[in-house]
Amino acid sequence: MASFAPAVKRKSAASPKRRGISWRRWTEEEDDKLLNWAGYEPVEKIAHRLGRTEHAVRFRLSALGMSGKLTDGWSLRELRKLLRISPERLRQLIGSGKLRVRDSRITAESLRRFRGANRAPGIPANAEGITGTGGKNCDGYVWERAAELLGIEVMQIQVLISTGQLKLMDTFVTDRSFEEFCRTYGHEINLGLMDPGTAKWLIEEYGVSPRADEPRSIPRAQKHALVVRTCKCGRKIAGNVFFKHVKACKVVAFQARRQPSYDSGLRSAAGGST
Repeated sequence: MASFAPAVKRKSAASPKRRGISWRRWTEEEDDKLLNWAGYEPVEKIAHRLGRTEHAVRFRLSALGMSGKLTDGWSLRELRKLLRISPERLRQLIGSGKLRVRDSRITAESLRRFRGANRAPGIPANAEGITGTGGKNCDGYVWERAAELLGIEVMQIQVLISTGQLKLMDTFVTDRSFEEFCRTYGHEINLGLMDPGTAKWLIEEYGVSPRADEPRSIPRAQKHALVVRTCKCGRKIAGNVFFKHVKACKVVAFQARRQPSYDSGLRSAAGGST
């Protein structure tokens, strides 16, 4: 005789109060904030700011066709190599607000170090209320608050960032931020310093619009950036930065140490054969 299994009543997967989690509809204001923060801040931080769970934020991002990942983007080292610009110039773009980084807050450590080196005699280093050690879990300071603690204008804070005297929490540049920079300030990129393939890629993929009056000739002082050399360690480096790298390259130093002993061995062998 055939036996039939009893029917099992399945719970709806779309239950709004499954596992004790209350559900609330996303508002238009929350969606706007979510789209503005996505790609710039970690999902856990966005969830905290919106008062929602990480799962809810990821699900909503997926529904809106966005991603919460921050892995797609550029380090400052990669941008310097791509754009053929100096570290000083890159800091100027960040300090001026033209190039947006992932976390532009000023680290407590660099703020306290700068204040300690420039405070008036007799004033304790911690008298200004700057706390923290700049560690991983230490909160940074927005530019306006840092200006208040130092008693200067925000414009001066930007100068200190541009000159490297104040450090930022996270200088990673997301792909979205880089695209915004290219579309708005692409005319500040000197395409003449790049190979034609890279320049074409920036124009087609990131919307760089070179100025119509951009000079075709490269200034003599910048022509070195067109020369790409390969170090013994395998790295390809453009411009005069190559020589600075060679001085600090461990592979070059190791081979230089081995070369004298190798040459002396050859001389000894040659002398013994005569």
